[in-house]
Amino acid sequence: MIELTFCVPYVSMMELVHKVFQEHPLFERIKKNILQVEVHDVPSLKLKGDVIIARGIAAESIRSLNSGIPLIELPISGYDIVHAIHACRERFGAKKIACIGSSFVMYGVSSIGKAMDVELVAHQVSSEEEGASFVRQAIAGDADAVVGGLMVTKIAEAAHFPAVMIESGYESIRQAVDEAVRTALISRAERARVERLRTIMDYSYEGIIAVDEQGKITLFNKLAGEILKSEKQNLIGSPIGEVLPEIGITRVLETGKEELEGLYNVKDSMISTNCVPLQIDSEIVGAVATFQKISRIQEVEERIRQKLFKKGLTAKYHFKDIIGYGEAISGAIELAMKYSEADSNILLDGETGTGKELFAQSIHNASKRRKGPFVAVNCAAIPEHLLESELFGYVEGAFTGAARAGKAGLFELAHRGTIFLDEVSELSLPFQARLLRVLQEKEIMRLGHDRVIPIDVRVIAASNVPLKDLVRSDRFRRDLLYRLDVLRITIPPLRERKEDIPLLLRNYIEQNSMRMKKQVPDVSPEAMSVLSEHSWPGNVRELINICERLAIIANDGGIDCETVYKVLDTDETQACSDREGDLFYIDTINSESFAKMEKGILVAALRQTMGNKKQAADLLGIDNSTLWRKMRKYNLDAEEVLFRK
Repeated sequence: MIELTFCVPYVSMMELVHKVFQEHPLFERIKKNILQVEVHDVPSLKLKGDVIIARGIAAESIRSLNSGIPLIELPISGYDIVHAIHACRERFGAKKIACIGSSFVMYGVSSIGKAMDVELVAHQVSSEEEGASFVRQAIAGDADAVVGGLMVTKIAEAAHFPAVMIESGYESIRQAVDEAVRTALISRAERARVERLRTIMDYSYEGIIAVDEQGKITLFNKLAGEILKSEKQNLIGSPIGEVLPEIGITRVLETGKEELEGLYNVKDSMISTNCVPLQIDSEIVGAVATFQKISRIQEVEERIRQKLFKKGLTAKYHFKDIIGYGEAISGAIELAMKYSEADSNILLDGETGTGKELFAQSIHNASKRRKGPFVAVNCAAIPEHLLESELFGYVEGAFTGAARAGKAGLFELAHRGTIFLDEVSELSLPFQARLLRVLQEKEIMRLGHDRVIPIDVRVIAASNVPLKDLVRSDRFRRDLLYRLDVLRITIPPLRERKEDIPLLLRNYIEQNSMRMKKQVPDVSPEAMSVLSEHSWPGNVRELINICERLAIIANDGGIDCETVYKVLDTDETQACSDREGDLFYIDTINSESFAKMEKGILVAALRQTMGNKKQAADLLGIDNSTLWRKMRKYNLDAEEVLFRK
């Protein structure tokens, strides 16, 4: 709804104005105020609305009030003037007529006089006093009659001097209303744009200041005032160099180059600023600076980080992140994908380092609970006396040191999602009983509370030792095993995934090299063979560590057997290797005679297999890495051995 105020000079115009409004196409959107206003009424007017329409000297007087409301002056058409002059000539026989009015009335008057064969004397006025003066001048003999607005004709008629009022016709009024409606719509659109801008600025998390080309502040938002500890009326029009000399907005005006991510101390607070120039057709017309307190940025970052990642409430891995194409791992992935469609509990069975949490997260992200939380718990990492409060939560005063507001347990945080209980075999028997009840009843009770809280949680448990063996030795509850072992996935160890080792090696060597911004080294076939035959007792976790070592020490020549031996030939690797403790691993024995015998056996095996190192290793019952190491120890070369006597 737009509001128009129409100031009519005489009563008879009101009916015509009403008719124009009623016939306007936007009639239902217009709220009209039609007032009869003479010039002397203007100072006491209480103006309102989106646009004001007025005529003649009254319009000039309203304009001088500087109300801030747009003013549309009712035009006087040539027809209106011609009609008034014709009436003056017909009624009074006037040959010289004074035409008195505002600039709108005077436009084109001289040409009208020539066309009508009448001498017209035009007087442009902007006030009642000026109008009265020209009327008196006409009476004194300057003209035979006058034409003009209501004020002019009233003064003339009071002196019994011939006068005709210029009346506005339908077309003039319609033209003024159309222009007023257009102006009102534009004004409202501009006010809405300004209000949107103000709201955006005031609710922005950044302080915003704009300056003109001279560096004077033209605009700033509420947060900028708070940071600068100043009111709006004290800042608008002030030079930015005096208000905020620390930031680089003055340089931006001079150079036209933006300055981003500046750090400054302003009003005893560290702030981060961005300053950019405002340009029109390559001309700098101002600049804008945005800034935030560093403490505010840190607070927001902390809250977001806590919401998204605190206690592992998100699962970042998917089945596509599991590397491998061999039959063993592919079978496990296929089974896990099928199980993800169900909602029953799952038991993941696998050695240390096989990637049980990777499977757990992938199952969660492929399940109908993917939009819910994923909470990972290492049961072995939480002390026994804290386990109950961590998993099930507590209320205020539950124990000494309890948080005042209490705390939700991990099962509660996992509501409508998945909880991953890693190393579940490490739970004590008393706590196993408590966990069993939670799984049976699907509800928990916070420590120190007497109210149960229903939960909707899928449990994925993992163990690196067979739980059935623990049941047989009375270290794990049989009934809890049956609650957890509804669906079971056995994740194969790396020694059963020989075909996946080259792919895994290349992937993790590449990852580490790129992270360290090094060229990705090539792995020689011999080195890859040694790595593939390694027993990998630490599984993928051990492989990842070895790959990092290789990426670090690899030279431009790539990774060869010697490089591999450097990272594999450690006490830890030797102690963990299943096959390096066999008959031929005798690095701790220095018997010269035994060394000669060992060397002879190696030579015999290589000759028997025609220098094929893999076949020689199989014949001796050792892996390739052990054979390579012993050949290096005795300076043996497979080709030379075949031809040496």
